[in-house]
Amino acid sequence: TLPLHKSQKTLVDDKKEFRIELNIHPNFELQQKILMYGVSVKVLEPKWLIDEIRGTLKNTLNFYL
Repeated sequence: TLPLHKSQKTLVDDKKEFRIELNIHPNFELQQKILMYGVSVKVLEPKWLIDEIRGTLKNTLNFYL
């Protein structure tokens, strides 16, 4: 219910998905907020941020294998 950032724009808001756009300089805090939502969120772009989130999740999974 609270925006992640003041630049947040809602692109899609229906029963199937809620998609936003942020115009920011990504940093550690943003990545932590994204990870906080777990399986409820998916980064669509930029590719490098997708790779960062994926890498963090893979490293986390390795703690439990």
